[in-house]
Amino acid sequence: MIQNKDTFAVPCESTIIMEGKAIKTSESGRTSANFINNAYAFSFSEIRYEINEVLVDSVRHPGIASTMKNMPLLSAEERALLHYAVWSPFESVAHLDYSPKEVLIDADGSFVAWIPLKLFLPFAEDHRRIVAGVKHELIVTRTRADDDYLLSREEGAATPSKIEIQRIVWRMPHVNLSDGGKMHMYNILNGW
Repeated sequence: MIQNKDTFAVPCESTIIMEGKAIKTSESGRTSANFINNAYAFSFSEIRYEINEVLVDSVRHPGIASTMKNMPLLSAEERALLHYAVWSPFESVAHLDYSPKEVLIDADGSFVAWIPLKLFLPFAEDHRRIVAGVKHELIVTRTRADDDYLLSREEGAATPSKIEIQRIVWRMPHVNLSDGGKMHMYNILNGW
């Protein structure tokens, strides 16, 4: 939630940053985890964006919606830029030497995901203007089960790994105006 109404926010460039850790469900064996395409969008069941407590945009099942919307539209370069959002519908990107799904989890199981809001909210993609003087609120609802987006198996067992989300941050860029710019905006708003 962004409550400071004095900021000049840029919602079209906002992102969700998720930090977490893949953990084993039992102590036997070694855990290996693979994410499905667009995995972090599948980790939410609903995302709502509100301005001054008025619903502006929402999407249920953002994983399905963003996959259907972006699969035919993204170029290979755009897909490569989205590897931290686990966007790789194909096994590897041609000019990279790795599959984005392989580099996302460290040796200790921790990960950081970066998901642009414009992947699944049309408002963030279409409204390319500065929004000033309002309270912004992003409401995310997580899915109940990790098996919606995680393909993992312990060697010799059929129990999957679990994902523990440690932190979810909404990063909203904002513009700082100079004093002259603030006076100009004030005069425009007051009709001078």
